[in-house]
Amino acid sequence: MKKVISFFLTLCTVSLLFLHSLPVLAAEPTYGVEISGGNIGNLFDNSTKEVKVHLKNTGNTTWSDDKQIHLSYHLLDDQGNMVLHDGLRSNLPQDVEPGESVDVTAKVQAPEQPGSYQIQWDMVQENVTWFSEKNPNNSVTYKLNVVSYSLFMTVIILIVVFAAVLAYILDRKKIIKVPTYIRKIPKMLWAKFDLIWFTIAVYIKMLYFSDLTHIVLTPDAKKVSFLFALLIGLLFNLMKHRKRRVAIVSVINLIISLTILGDLVYLEYFDNVLSIPVLLYMGQAASVKGSIMQLLHYNQLYVLADLIIGVVLLLLPQKIYFPELRMVGKSINKKALTGALFVACTALLFLNIKTISKENPGIFVQRFSNSKIVESVGVMNYHLFDAYKFVSASFNKPKVTTDQLAAMSEWFKGHYTNDKNADYGVAKGKNVIVLQVEALQQFVIGLKVNGQEVTPNLNKLIKDSMYYENYFDQTNQGRTSDGEFTSLTSLYPLNEGSVYFSYPQQNYDSLPYALKDNGYTTFSAHAYDGQFWNRKTMHQHLGIDTSMFGSDFAPGENIGWGLSDKDFLSQSVQKIATLQQPFFSFLITLSNHHPYDALPAQYKVFDEKEGSMLDRYLNTAHYTDMAIGAFIDELKSKGLYDNTVLAIYGDHDSAIDIKDISTVVQTGTEPIDASKLDKVPLIIHIPGYTKNATSSTVAGHLDLTPSILHLLGISEENHLFMGNDLFENDPSRLVVFRNGSYADQSHYFLTLSGSIQDGQCYDLSTDQLQPNSACSANAEEARKRLDMSDLMIQANLMPRLKSEETAIK
Repeated sequence: MKKVISFFLTLCTVSLLFLHSLPVLAAEPTYGVEISGGNIGNLFDNSTKEVKVHLKNTGNTTWSDDKQIHLSYHLLDDQGNMVLHDGLRSNLPQDVEPGESVDVTAKVQAPEQPGSYQIQWDMVQENVTWFSEKNPNNSVTYKLNVVSYSLFMTVIILIVVFAAVLAYILDRKKIIKVPTYIRKIPKMLWAKFDLIWFTIAVYIKMLYFSDLTHIVLTPDAKKVSFLFALLIGLLFNLMKHRKRRVAIVSVINLIISLTILGDLVYLEYFDNVLSIPVLLYMGQAASVKGSIMQLLHYNQLYVLADLIIGVVLLLLPQKIYFPELRMVGKSINKKALTGALFVACTALLFLNIKTISKENPGIFVQRFSNSKIVESVGVMNYHLFDAYKFVSASFNKPKVTTDQLAAMSEWFKGHYTNDKNADYGVAKGKNVIVLQVEALQQFVIGLKVNGQEVTPNLNKLIKDSMYYENYFDQTNQGRTSDGEFTSLTSLYPLNEGSVYFSYPQQNYDSLPYALKDNGYTTFSAHAYDGQFWNRKTMHQHLGIDTSMFGSDFAPGENIGWGLSDKDFLSQSVQKIATLQQPFFSFLITLSNHHPYDALPAQYKVFDEKEGSMLDRYLNTAHYTDMAIGAFIDELKSKGLYDNTVLAIYGDHDSAIDIKDISTVVQTGTEPIDASKLDKVPLIIHIPGYTKNATSSTVAGHLDLTPSILHLLGISEENHLFMGNDLFENDPSRLVVFRNGSYADQSHYFLTLSGSIQDGQCYDLSTDQLQPNSACSANAEEARKRLDMSDLMIQANLMPRLKSEETAIK
């Protein structure tokens, strides 16, 4: 018995010692909050309102920005059904320890549909949990009435009109006596009806633009938008010739309406509003009328509807239109009153602009997103600002100091590496053909639809080539021209417009020039008008000796804009075969062009649902792939294939909505998913190369030129290329996008507004949000590179940077 007791005592002792040696587990985080305030009551539809909310941390974990803890809300209908799960996020002004309290100024975005709702305030730790999921008491719910702004204003106007009519009737029946000065009000309103119509109509159009585009205007933006319309109306208040005044304000109204309509169409395709550099090449609109018609919707045309009022006023006889004007205002100095109103409105406009600038530091200094400016000042004030910036830039070319030049020179020295691996010069002396394919987006590579490959020839080529599956689209508003420019010069596109039109008269350090310096013949071809995108001029300034454009080709099958890709590539091979070797040939395809509706029926292999741009795109992409397959066969038959480096890439994305793309490939539909899907394929076939593989290296358009030069054994030294050599192992490589976003090997930093502070840092492989501190250093570097590229282009710094004094050694 003693042995049994001794055994149990020993066992207990050992167990206690074992348990004592175990590490103490951290306490499970408790998510607790007391929320008070935030009862909004009423909101106009699609409006934004700020409200103060009081929070007390009743949990055991500190709320901090690093933990991605924010105040947000859910919207429910009056039955308690979820309408919006993820409301706007509001940052905490400071870290909040357990037991502490804080006041947060939160923003609420009203839904588009009026009605009765409930707003449920809640806290969230991003990608972890909503606090209410841990404890329902962590949220608080209030009733929210969303009122139609249009209906509200209509009711107010009807009440005023009804009251005026009633007063008029009662006055005529001598039931009441309306004072003489009040009787004159209808006459005064009628006398200024054209200006009243203009002011109200233009303001409503700017609000309607916001409604259609979901670019939510701030309260200050609405104020300055109204002041914009009012100030124009006041400019013509003293004009005595009535019909001339109506004609002038009608023309101004038409110009404003067409500008807004142009913005609406442009936003559909480019996700941005128009700017003057863009308008400079809008003369090409006739060439893209098919795409424009696809993007034009009937509800956009409502911005023109009110112009019928101007026509009616012009057709009214003079004796009906404003005959009483001389009877009113005799006791008022109209010039003084108009002047005072104009000065007061101008002062209000500038005060509001100053407030906007204070709340959004840098918004008028460095532009990454035109839409962000529209949110802050309204669409027409944005265009005034854009015009000012354009004129200012035209008369004030950037001045560059010697310190700036030295800093840029040092950056290029650090960017260039002299360490070359065994692949350096593996294709020395070979010909080079670069094929830029219209709208070839990466998701079609390897894609099968109903068992049929979309790109069978490219899929076959990939097996015998280097293929880069993470080759990002770095183009901007210049689209196809940006694809050419970024790929051949390894510089970034402009923030607005196209280099091809804004700065076409200067020579650029480029792949063609680098090859010409090494004995290459340079050639380009495109089966369309050489004036389009100003290619005829620009290709010369990129170092291309001879070019073929639309009229230079023999007649053949036309698809859409011009010569079919099959005939274009076939005729291009005939020309290339006559070039002195080694040669560089740059070919630009055309048939796979938005809106993808010109492909003859005999080439269609996929069923097309009515109105499905994706189905049309799959067919045109398949056709272009067939043309490329025939092109490769012809290169082989001419004996060129085995002596030529062939690089094929897409110029830009397909402009197809990610929700449609998600029906054929596995992807989410959030902004980060769309950004990560904005890739084009890059395939490089290298004769005799034995290390072919599919590379997941993060890359982009700027990387093409350094990579081709690496294969040819041509040094980048003394060249000004900002991209990366894909054949060198560089863990610090950075792919920068025009809006300030970037991708590296581990992160994707997404900023839709261009602001680093407003951006979000994602883990590239998991899409999980990371603290912004993980991306901040590279975000600053991304902005630095964009600024440097802009300065090099706008100030034509290439010759100075390559001069003897600042040459990159």
